[in-house]
Amino acid sequence: MLDFKTFTQSMTGLAEVYEKEVSEVFLKMYYQVLKSLTKEQFDRAIQGILATNKFHKFPLPAEFLDFAFGNPDDKANLALLKLEDGIKKYGFYDSVQFDDPLIHKAVESLGGWTKISGMTMDEWTWAKKDFLRIYKSLAKTPNIECPIRLVGFHESTNTNKGYINRIPETIQIGSKLKQIAG
Repeated sequence: MLDFKTFTQSMTGLAEVYEKEVSEVFLKMYYQVLKSLTKEQFDRAIQGILATNKFHKFPLPAEFLDFAFGNPDDKANLALLKLEDGIKKYGFYDSVQFDDPLIHKAVESLGGWTKISGMTMDEWTWAKKDFLRIYKSLAKTPNIECPIRLVGFHESTNTNKGYINRIPETIQIGSKLKQIAG
């Protein structure tokens, strides 16, 4: 959680850049919205705001959140691209682990990996709209529990039949994680 002193110092500095006078009420209102950010997230937001010419007046709290967490639409579209790439490359049979665990939760909400990776193009046209909506909603939910991977057909079938030693490796998709064993 962001401490008020650090918050006030940074906001006062930012206010000077935007030639805005800030009152105690102003600072308290912004702090109520932004206090759950870590110092690193808040610093990222401040740096992002300063590095762009997007703002001609002092940014709103929601704009700080966009810089702290990334724009929800952009993140959801990037997640969709990763998901579609994973479906094309690995499909129904393999278990996969994305570097973004929210993808796992959204896929789980749509029925799981084997279901979505086995969809027809017509089914996927509608399901991807649901994926984007669900992903954006999940991105706004703090501390949500997500599965660590998505189970494919081979792992599911072998586990159900008791063939624990025949579970293939989980395939890592993205850049932040190392490949893990089933």
